[in-house]
Amino acid sequence: RLVERARLAPDTPFLLRGSGGMAKAVAAAFRDAGLRAGTIIARNEAAGGALARIHAEALHLCFGLR
Repeated sequence: RLVERARLAPDTPFLLRGSGGMAKAVAAAFRDAGLRAGTIIARNEAAGGALARIHAEALHLCFGLR
């Protein structure tokens, strides 16, 4: 709903910090809302990579940032 109310364009860039449960939920919500320009910032390369692969059409990944 927030994305709809804000009227964000699909190419609006966003950062997603983390790769845990909340990040997964937010990534799915943003993908479902049509956003396609996200970057995941994750310390855990395996979890961050898995999340990026699941949402490959919307997200790319930066590893190791704290």
